[in-house]
Amino acid sequence: MVAQIRQRWPSVRCVLCSSYVTVPLAVEAMRCGADYVASKDETIVDVIAALDGRPRRTRLPSLDEMERELVRRTLAECDGNKSRAARQLGITRQSLHEKLARWAKRTKPDA
Repeated sequence: MVAQIRQRWPSVRCVLCSSYVTVPLAVEAMRCGADYVASKDETIVDVIAALDGRPRRTRLPSLDEMERELVRRTLAECDGNKSRAARQLGITRQSLHEKLARWAKRTKPDA
């Protein structure tokens, strides 16, 4: 399949995605013209970085960082309305306030 894609569209970058990448599979895909073989554990950002020759991200964000980002985006979408944001997040308003207070304590510089 990769060879057929390469014949029809030679300038297109071809990435083979597989849930289980083995060395023989990767070698065969590259022989057929694949630019990259991606496993299920790789993000699209990692694949694009590899295609461009850039280093991959060194680490994935922590659950705490992901939770903070989700809360931040939800609050922005709700124009700062904490009650609406809490409903959208599926948590109580009190839980949201506690999370925000805990995060604020961690980011305050020591006096």
